[in-house]
Amino acid sequence: ELFERAVRLSGHLRGLGVGAESVVGLCLERGNDVVVSMLAVWLAGGAYLPLDPTYPTDRLAFMLTDSGATVLINHQSSRTPGGNGLPTVTLDDPITEAVLNAQPTIRPTIRVLPDQLAYLIYTSGTTGRPKAVQATHRGLTNLITAQRDAFNINHHSTALQFASISFDAAVSEITVALTTGATLIIATTTERTQPTHLTNLFQTHHITVATLPPSLLTTLNPTDITTPTTIISAGEALDPNLAHHWATHHHLINAYGPTETTVCATTATIPTSHTGPTPIGNPITNTTIHLLDRRLNPVPTGVTGEIHIAGTNLTRGYHHHPALTATTYIPDPFTTTGNRLYRTGDLARRHPNGTLEYLGRTDHQIKLRGHRIEPNEIQTALTTHPNITTAIVTTHNNRLIAYLIPTNSNLPTTNELRTHLSHTLPDHMIPTQYIQLTQLPTTPNGKLDRTALPNPDTHQPHHTNTTHTPLTPTQELLTNIWTELLHHHHITTTDDFFDLGGHSLLATQVI
Repeated sequence: ELFERAVRLSGHLRGLGVGAESVVGLCLERGNDVVVSMLAVWLAGGAYLPLDPTYPTDRLAFMLTDSGATVLINHQSSRTPGGNGLPTVTLDDPITEAVLNAQPTIRPTIRVLPDQLAYLIYTSGTTGRPKAVQATHRGLTNLITAQRDAFNINHHSTALQFASISFDAAVSEITVALTTGATLIIATTTERTQPTHLTNLFQTHHITVATLPPSLLTTLNPTDITTPTTIISAGEALDPNLAHHWATHHHLINAYGPTETTVCATTATIPTSHTGPTPIGNPITNTTIHLLDRRLNPVPTGVTGEIHIAGTNLTRGYHHHPALTATTYIPDPFTTTGNRLYRTGDLARRHPNGTLEYLGRTDHQIKLRGHRIEPNEIQTALTTHPNITTAIVTTHNNRLIAYLIPTNSNLPTTNELRTHLSHTLPDHMIPTQYIQLTQLPTTPNGKLDRTALPNPDTHQPHHTNTTHTPLTPTQELLTNIWTELLHHHHITTTDDFFDLGGHSLLATQVI
């Protein structure tokens, strides 16, 4: 039934001019129509462009224009930019349904080449505009083969489709399930955003494999999922405590891979007894990982290097961005066949057993008071505290801010946290403010949304004792000066100027 519906839609798309290298926009609500449309576009020889209907209209309009899409598939309820002049196929319109029902169900004889465009995925761009990654059928086929084996998915499996269509994880969730004969369960919007509903979905359908970001795993209780499940953590760094928590109850796999390498580049099975940093594992089929320094020389085992990826899974590059493609997809110096390396901007080190450990981003490094700081190191140190489940560290107005999810409802005191960190970190790496969260804010793709973290300037700091308010005119005057210069609105007489982010240059302004 699925195949017949896809064939009918593909015939209609071919009548609208869709063929090799054509781009078809999919602006659809979550459901079966997404899967039908993906298959139909491929059967017609084209490539699909996922458009999340929850995105702002201006962003959708930009992606349609920038991609050169020739056809748009949507629902009547979809937030679709108007006036773009594209032929539009509205799947839940009665007229469209009649047109599609009149189409033949004979399999098209379109030949699709391995390096032909399969889909475009837009990612955030450094220029303020999103940029599209061009993925091929060769890379997609390699991904399916690798993940089928790595995740042990077969016709007995029940796979969850959780990711937004605009997130490349959705590609693997759908294609791996369909090509192995597994059952695909598509989570509704409510099930994706409400942990209780998602847990019920696991129980109702006995889901055996699911790809979820760590930010979501922090909101779920692994013991509430009674069916033995393969959980693939992807999209963010996996906290060691969180990894141990889930690996104790389920088969946990940590997957790593930029969109530019067709979803996935490495996987690591996390054993129940694992301690220490969470590995990202080893390369998937037909993939090579190089850890290189700034001069593109390999770094020794145990030394931090930037991840460079080569192999079948590399995408073509960025649509309409040849200069960016040339600087990011670079010639592979280790071959003479003209292959390329993708320069990820991610840092890692290789352990003696060959597994890789992710160490953060080259562009997330913090420079504070003359010191270079890796937030990942502070976050790891915070989560070694028995009452801290998750930690996110950022900078704000030259201060290190820690956002914490405690194991129970009570966050440790500031003094307790500072004392705990002082055992492993120098003073300049100890956050000055600790803000308690019940859960991490996430984007529609399920990744951490740093822009939605509470503003430290307006948030009451976690003081051990908040009774030491200014009492004398001199204390009030000094407090006002500190507030103006440090952008800190809850200063007490027991606070330390340098603990609040002050430094020698600001001290002269105080004077």
